[in-house]
Amino acid sequence: MDSIFDWLTVLLFIALVVMFFKQGDQRAITVGKFFGAGVALAAADQLGNRGYMIEAWLVIAATVIFSYVFLFEKR
Repeated sequence: MDSIFDWLTVLLFIALVVMFFKQGDQRAITVGKFFGAGVALAAADQLGNRGYMIEAWLVIAATVIFSYVFLFEKR
């Protein structure tokens, strides 16, 4: 856990897990929807650690937006 990307992606992943368990009883949510966000966070972490800072921030931003729109927004 050396870079900001390590800390940020782990914190966002923990938030995903908490939201999964929080919303698990309220509506039919599958793990598959959260799996994509988790993989994207892992990819962003790897990009950031390898020096692709802009790409890593873009993937993190896209993951946060995707998670809000498709996973947590109540319809």
